[in-house]
This record gives sequence, C-alpha cells and structure tokens, in this order.
Amino acid sequence: MKKTLLLTCLILSSFTNVGAIDFSGSGYKHITDWKSVEKELPARPNCVVEIKKTTTVKGTLDGKGCLYIWKGAGYPKKCHAKEELSETEPRMFVMEKGAKIRNMQIECSLDGILMNDNTLIENVVFRDVEEDAITTKGNNLIIRGNTFFLCQDKCIQLNKANKVQVIDNHFQHAARPLSGSGKSSGGATGIIARDNTCKNCEIMFRMQSNHDIIVEGNYLENGRDMLETVDKAVIYDCGDNEVKNASYKSKKGNKNIKPCPSNYP
Repeated sequence: MKKTLLLTCLILSSFTNVGAIDFSGSGYKHITDWKSVEKELPARPNCVVEIKKTTTVKGTLDGKGCLYIWKGAGYPKKCHAKEELSETEPRMFVMEKGAKIRNMQIECSLDGILMNDNTLIENVVFRDVEEDAITTKGNNLIIRGNTFFLCQDKCIQLNKANKVQVIDNHFQHAARPLSGSGKSSGGATGIIARDNTCKNCEIMFRMQSNHDIIVEGNYLENGRDMLETVDKAVIYDCGDNEVKNASYKSKKGNKNIKPCPSNYP
C-alpha cells in the first residue's frame, strides 16, 4: 500500500474552511518558530471557544469544527512554545471513562488531553503542541483521524495503558509523534499504530521501558528514524511501513524490533 501525505487533507475535510496543507520541503529540521510554519495550518474557524481552566469531559464533546483555545494560566506567554514545557503545566481537558472528544481545532493547550478508560479522540487538529497533546491512561483507547503540528517533544505520550489504537493520524514538524515514557509510567501494552503519516519528524515511534507496540502501514517522510526501542520495549513490525528521506530503524535502538506476532489479525 503506497502512502501519501495527502491523507491529511482527507482527514481535515470534515471541518469548515480548513484549507489545504503545504507539504513542500525535504530533510528533517527542528522547527522552533511557529510563525514560520503557520501557513501550513488549516484556516482558523470563525467560531472560537475559550478554555480558562482544566475542564472535565463527560459523554461526548463535539466541537463542530470550532477552535478551542487555552486562555488560562500561562497564556499567551507559553503558547507556540519554542521548546517542550514542564510536566506540571495545566491540561485543557481530562476525559472521564467512556468520554469522546471530536471535530475541533485546539491551540495553546499547554499539557493537552488526558485520556481514561474507553475514551476516544478523533478529528481533532492540534495547531501547536506545547508539552504533550495527548497522554494515555487506562484501557481501550482510540486516537483516530487527528492532526498534530509543531510538537517540540511528544505529540502522544504513552503512560500506563492497555489496548491503545492509534490510527489514521498525521504528524507534522514533530520531535516524538508517538513515545512510550520511562519506567516510572508502568508501561503501555497492546498498542496498535496503523496507517499514520508523518512529515518532518525526528523519531516516529520511540518506545521505552516495558512498552510494546504493533506498527503497520505507516509512512514517514523527512525524518531521522521510524522505529526506535529503549530498555525492554518491543516494536512488532507487521509490514507495509514506508520511509522517504529517513532511516527505517534506529542505529542505536533496534535490538527489540521483532516480526509481527503470529496471532495478529
């Protein structure tokens, strides 16, 4: 299956007036100036919702294409950060068990969204990522059809979680699109990353500690490595992954990259 980065344009088609995304350029480059890549972002919606404190999400939060912007502590000084922020930054949303967040753009969310058991995030455009866009916690999580711009560190932070599906997402100008955290998190298991695309990303999948992940059908253009393992983490390569102007496996962290499990569908 041949991947193309035009997939993101399809992902964004559910929003009103989001515009096209420019995929020009080649070679990994660490971007710190948000203004220099602002032209690649979808258009800002006319409807804007201001969030001034961490908000608990119950049931379904359907943004209907609106922009949700953080206006609480740290605004505007910490927006469009040139480097990763502290783990103590306030979150924009904390999801209760079974909650869903969909169909919105998010800007200046200092420590993003915390997921919980049986939660779903889909069709969300993260216009900038300060600390993390999404942090996982709990079981049976789905992260699908989202777009992440300008991640100075991690877009998706995998903490202790089980059965996490990361499907059809796009990452652009990101240091660590999907990263398993260190030993203190307890490890995430049963992760499946399928049909994701990445443009100008340093390491697309970097797993640490006791994490394990299945990767299939992903595409990296202009980056350093697609796959890297640290400590006892395992990456199962189930095929159809492609790279362009990037290495497939890290030279330093590749000892635990293994063939696809026999029981994988």
